[in-house]
Amino acid sequence: MLVTALVLFFTPFNGAFAETITEEPTIKSITMDKKDVTTGDTVSVSIKINGYENYDYIILYYISPITGNSMNLSLNFNSQSMAYEGDIPIHDHLESGSYTPYRISLYGLDVTSIESSEYKGFGDGAFTVTGTSGKSPIENIQVNKSEVTIGETVKVSLKVGMPQLINYLNVYYETPSNKWLSVSLHYNADTQLFEGVFPITAITEFGNYKLKMLSTYEVGDITSGYSGTQYENSFLKGDFNVYGTNAEDIIKDINIDRNEVNTGNQVNITVKTTETAGINYMNVYYKSPISDKSFSVGVYYNPAIDAYEGSLTVPNHFEEGLYKLFMLSIYDTAGNTVGLYESEYGQKFENGNFQFYRDVTSPSVPTVAEVTDSSTVVLGTAEVDSSIQIKTEATELGAGIVDAQGNYSIVINNQKAGTELTITATDAAGNTSEKMRIKVKDCTAPLSPVVDELNENTSSVTGEAESGSTIFIKSGTTILGTGIAADGKFAITIPKQIARTGLTVVAIDEAGNISEAINIETQSLPATPVNMFTDVQLNYRFANEILFLVDQDVISGYKDSTFRPNEVVTRGAAAIMIGRALDLTEIEGDNRFSDVNPNTVAAGYIAAAVKEGIISGFEDHTYRPNETVTRGQMAILIDRAFEISSTTPNTFIDMNPKMVSFYAVSRIAGQGIASGYLDNSYRPNEQLSRGQFSAFLARALNPEFIKK
Repeated sequence: MLVTALVLFFTPFNGAFAETITEEPTIKSITMDKKDVTTGDTVSVSIKINGYENYDYIILYYISPITGNSMNLSLNFNSQSMAYEGDIPIHDHLESGSYTPYRISLYGLDVTSIESSEYKGFGDGAFTVTGTSGKSPIENIQVNKSEVTIGETVKVSLKVGMPQLINYLNVYYETPSNKWLSVSLHYNADTQLFEGVFPITAITEFGNYKLKMLSTYEVGDITSGYSGTQYENSFLKGDFNVYGTNAEDIIKDINIDRNEVNTGNQVNITVKTTETAGINYMNVYYKSPISDKSFSVGVYYNPAIDAYEGSLTVPNHFEEGLYKLFMLSIYDTAGNTVGLYESEYGQKFENGNFQFYRDVTSPSVPTVAEVTDSSTVVLGTAEVDSSIQIKTEATELGAGIVDAQGNYSIVINNQKAGTELTITATDAAGNTSEKMRIKVKDCTAPLSPVVDELNENTSSVTGEAESGSTIFIKSGTTILGTGIAADGKFAITIPKQIARTGLTVVAIDEAGNISEAINIETQSLPATPVNMFTDVQLNYRFANEILFLVDQDVISGYKDSTFRPNEVVTRGAAAIMIGRALDLTEIEGDNRFSDVNPNTVAAGYIAAAVKEGIISGFEDHTYRPNETVTRGQMAILIDRAFEISSTTPNTFIDMNPKMVSFYAVSRIAGQGIASGYLDNSYRPNEQLSRGQFSAFLARALNPEFIKK
């Protein structure tokens, strides 16, 4: 079995091969479970990193104590220990002596390295090997041809001791122009050799290729390098010559779309080649201007422009100065890699350089369109690509990015009128604009006023409306009166109107929003009986209803000529009033309630109402005649007494179908006998006064009293 080789041309350079372009990580600790080991032992290594979440694995680099060859360990992240962990198995071919790490490379979306000069604790990763022979596993190297030309391949074969310990190898050649060529070798069980091939093409450099170095990739994620004078004789057997080729300049042009950049800018890189067939993608490599660290950007073929494209978004931690393109790697579809360098391509590489300068100028204050109490999107303009943040005093409402046209559109929850919002723009460099402050505009019309009943004697219109709103009362186009709804209530003086006069009432809030109009009509008064009560004035809200019930012999008041309209009405009094309103005959001696006896004032009417199915009492066989009547109980009594059938949906916010009075309230509200409050509540448990109960009972008896 023959495996096609991975081919790599490169010139070694100082520093990490591809430094990260994200925030720099730091080492927290390096821990070894053993410091002194010998053949058959295993050293477990644990490394903790600040900023670990950006990296998939790391590599720890050692130098062997005798030959100075490299040995590298790959460590993977353990989410339980929150550390990168790996094992070094100690085999006989390891040299005896002390091993101290000198570098850690971290691999994520890109790569960053930490050198021993940057972290004093590298000594914590040292260990000492004793009792090993240190004998190299490399036994024999050979090539199938020492002279090759276009269309031929060089087959490299290598015999090693303990092949079961090695996954694969790379052999490194020095090319005629002092570049490096890497050929990957994989184990062939049939020949018991590690083998790889290097195909010769028209762009292969002609001349002598000298084997200079070898790396083994071993079981346990260990990589070892072998080079130096002790291998020269063995390596000579792997040399070969290439003839008959005519390598050409494959790079036609390199361009970037901007030569000066700051944080957050996107740099677009374009590479044109003389040949695209067989090329998979490329990497371009840059060095930073101060620390000389490097990073790479991948560029990929775009057939629309017949070139390779890639981009880099500039991070905030970039160093100020000139970033130089110093190397380009071409990855072909066969897995081979060609490395090209600044020294060979001069001006073409210089065309890919860019200057980074740090942006310290804050964006201009954002503009913002009007925000109302119904707005769920905030619109405005600001610096292109800046981040917009919208906040109240302490809460962030929304954030977003300004588009290429300088516009932003950010979703928020609608806010109360008068709420102050602050809007800021932050550019990619972290500079934040001054705050734009704006107050949420009130654009919600107030609820329609609730107006008390008017009649031909009314000279003061009363009711409820949004607190602070201005109430206008009009007849046709004539304004009869205006006033403020202080604390949600209003009382506005108007001239008395004749019966059946149509009036319009609206509320206008402080922002100028106008409610829906309420149309009302002044009512004719029933024949007004003589007012026999000293505490019921004719301008009292329910005076007409009370006097109507007096005229109907439903109520009579107290012996001291008072009605006491503001006192609560008891269940006993309610039974009397209902009984008289329906002309029920009192029933004597029917005492089914334990708390009602023949001496109870309302006993006869209670018995009559029970017989008619109007009242039923409580589960404990009591009627509780002295308890007060609630608005919910009143609804039940009137609903049963007058057998009301019309209904409207019960939408009061404080009622639900599980309540005993729910459907009775629906029916009397539908009839217009009762209504709710301005906040759309009914308040079924609120106690009733004698005046209120009189009003409800009068409306049930005479529709003239129902508000139109």
